[in-house]
Amino acid sequence: MRSRIPGPFLILNIVGRKEEKSYKIAIQGGYGAFHEIAARHYFETDKIEIVPGETFKDLFKSLKTRQADFGILGEYKKGRKIL
Repeated sequence: MRSRIPGPFLILNIVGRKEEKSYKIAIQGGYGAFHEIAARHYFETDKIEIVPGETFKDLFKSLKTRQADFGILGEYKKGRKIL
């Protein structure tokens, strides 16, 4: 069972898990960003490669074009709506 990710994060799997335990993880931000820390924490027993992006649009593009297997993004709230 995976341990809880620190903070409110959503794990997106658009293309489906691969059989091997090696994944490309798209994040918004660069290396060392909190999204990378969350990815490494969640996938602690798997080999991962971080796919950084400047914007959330970049993150979703990486998933859509299958450059990444998963995406991690924060759950941001404005008022009571989740953006």
